Amino acid sequence: MRVGEPRAVLRSAIKVGRPESLDQLEALLDRYGTAEIATDYLNCGSRGLADAGKRWAREHRYEIQTWFGGGGPGRWGTG
Repeated sequence: MRVGEPRAVLRSAIKVGRPESLDQLEALLDRYGTAEIATDYLNCGSRGLADAGKRWAREHRYEIQTWFGGGGPGRWGTG
């Protein structure tokens, strides 16, 4: 698998926005997580994925800064 592929696949899954996929998406963050993917989760509009993104950031010692405006590259359920 090429480096950029996990993020593209996860963004697509976020856009589909199926509630039954939340557990799998959380597990994939644990497996393939990067700061960029965690940011996608934080900004996608799903509370469950935002919580997973926050957990991932804490575990990897990232600081989360919040501001309003814009959104992530993928919005939950827009695809």
